[in-house]
Amino acid sequence: MNFLKSLDIKIKILLPTVIIIFVYSVFSVKNSMLFYSENLEEQFLFKKEKQKKHFEKNLEHIKKELLEIVTFFLTFPETTEAYKLIMNDTIPIKDIYKILNDKLNFLRKEINQTGKFNYDFNFFNKDGASIYELKNLRANETVKIRKSLDYLGVSQTKFSGLEISKRGLRVRGILPVFADEKKKNYAGAIEAYTSLGKVIELLNLDENEEFAILVYSKEFENNETYTKSYENRYLPISDFYMVNYSSANFQTNNIDSIFLLKSFFGEENEISLKKNNYFYSFFKIKDFEEKPIAICIYQLNIHNIEKKFVAYKYRIFFTTFFSFIMIIILIYVVILFFSKKVFLIQKTLEKIVNKDRNINKSYSSNEDQFGIILNDLNFIIKKTKDLEVFTKKIKDGDFKAKLRNFNEKNILDKSMVSIQSVLEKAKKDEILRIEEDKKRNWSIKGYSDLGRILREDSENIENIAYNSLKFLIEYLKCNQGGFFIVNDNNKENIFLEQIASYAYNRKKFVQKIINKNEGLIGRVYQESETIYLTEIPKNYLTIKSGTGGKSPKSILIVPVMRNNKIFGIIEIASFENFKDFEIEFVENTGEIIAATLATLKNSTNFISLVIDSIPYPVFYRDEKGIYINCNKAFYDYIGVSKDKIINKNIFDIYSKKLANKFHKKDMELINSKKKQIYESQIEYSDGSLKDVILHKTPVFSKDGSIFGILGVIVDNNKKIKK
Repeated sequence: MNFLKSLDIKIKILLPTVIIIFVYSVFSVKNSMLFYSENLEEQFLFKKEKQKKHFEKNLEHIKKELLEIVTFFLTFPETTEAYKLIMNDTIPIKDIYKILNDKLNFLRKEINQTGKFNYDFNFFNKDGASIYELKNLRANETVKIRKSLDYLGVSQTKFSGLEISKRGLRVRGILPVFADEKKKNYAGAIEAYTSLGKVIELLNLDENEEFAILVYSKEFENNETYTKSYENRYLPISDFYMVNYSSANFQTNNIDSIFLLKSFFGEENEISLKKNNYFYSFFKIKDFEEKPIAICIYQLNIHNIEKKFVAYKYRIFFTTFFSFIMIIILIYVVILFFSKKVFLIQKTLEKIVNKDRNINKSYSSNEDQFGIILNDLNFIIKKTKDLEVFTKKIKDGDFKAKLRNFNEKNILDKSMVSIQSVLEKAKKDEILRIEEDKKRNWSIKGYSDLGRILREDSENIENIAYNSLKFLIEYLKCNQGGFFIVNDNNKENIFLEQIASYAYNRKKFVQKIINKNEGLIGRVYQESETIYLTEIPKNYLTIKSGTGGKSPKSILIVPVMRNNKIFGIIEIASFENFKDFEIEFVENTGEIIAATLATLKNSTNFISLVIDSIPYPVFYRDEKGIYINCNKAFYDYIGVSKDKIINKNIFDIYSKKLANKFHKKDMELINSKKKQIYESQIEYSDGSLKDVILHKTPVFSKDGSIFGILGVIVDNNKKIKK
């Protein structure tokens, strides 16, 4: 098996082909010889049947043609005139002969024109006597009455068939002639005839075939003219005479009289015989009355056929051998031609498979199948190089690259362009994902940092506002901003107070009060929706925006809101446009700050409840002296409502002299970080003074700094334990 696998493709194709052709040739020659030698009798029967059919077909054709010729004669008026003369008994026969010769001269010309030279003609009177005969267009003597004319004289109808005469076995076509148009006055007949030998002449016999007609001798009784005329030319076979044959090679010595009599008088219409290398077939020939009058014999020379077969056998052998050699040579040439093409294709495919970058095109000028294949390979090579360049560009990130020689009908081209689109989309999605991750991580970090800042310092609203505002401006890399807190201590007079401002990396001490319905800040408060402006009008400063200064490129105003409750508003200005994720981030931080403010406010409310339960006046000021909170006992003691105390400093409530004294003591406390107890006076709302003892203690933040002062007032008449 390994040996067969290693054979060259030419040998693999040529060897089995040679074996198949050789075996087929041997069997074909053998079968041909066997068939030829074993089917001689079948060949004989086939040939005999074929020639018999031809004989019968030719006989019928001649009979039909004879009647057509006779009919042709009756179309001329000269024929009727001639028969009128024949019927005149007063005219001597010799005179009639002379007259007819003149009358029928016209007929001779017409016969010449029709070309019917091989047929003879006879004119008969009503008694059956031949009064005029045209044999090869020449007049001849009269002859005796015939049997067929007796039949015609009685029936007076047309007749065609075989009949024996002194001239041998003839084929006749006879039509009656009438002297008037009504066909009542029978005048005689016209005959066209020919020898039965004409039928044999029309047969297409080969050199091994013979045909003969034998007539029974007793049919010639009272016909001495025939026997004397033909007995020297035709050798009698016992009781039969051979009246027609195809050639002189007919073997009469192989046929005995008894067999002929059996064939002639027997019931079988056809008998076959083999004798001395000859095949014979005998069939009867009948006259117009369906009576046998002759025997037709078909002879086939087997000996000559067998001799030819021997020569044919060697010819077949040498022809087959020569053809075998030529076919082998032809197959080898074809295989050699195809193997070169296949080898070229194989090498090209190997280079393609092995990704040979130096691959060259395999050119072919032929338009055959191999030429088409090579041209297709050229296309694949070119397409491979184009695809290699294309894929390299895609690999390098050039998703806008164009595929050279792009063809929309090419599946590979469409697939590669589709892959390019998919990769481009994947790249864009990856970039978008990375960008989203960056934004998400940036936001998460911001939330985390803000949460840490709020946890470290969320002891008062001011610190929460400033620290969160500072963080947002720095984290967003903006320019400036402000934090407005909602002051709803007086439900009838709600306003927005700026408690923190940060600009250009510095803390700004800007305090503003904005009505809840005023400017952009008031609009955000009313609508609880973010406002983002990118086109700032030149007169923007005339609108109470809260930032002041140079008009920014974009302004972002976000409500500090939680559970639909607004605690404050953050306004941030930048000389750059805000991105969507930055706006979202500020909105989310607003919720975080709001939650912190809500918690602080809840704590403050709780503290307010606690200090309100204390019977002594209690107050709480920040480090700037501003009152952050106080209990009912305090504002009842000084005779001023709470809303006029909260968010006011000591200079707003007391006289300047008394306020300076309080401020000086506050600074001492802040600097010493120690609590104070001292006697002083409190100014009442009507200007009167009350002697009191003040108990003050500093309030520390988580980092240890003081961000407020808690104080208790004791009437001087009352003593409080220290």
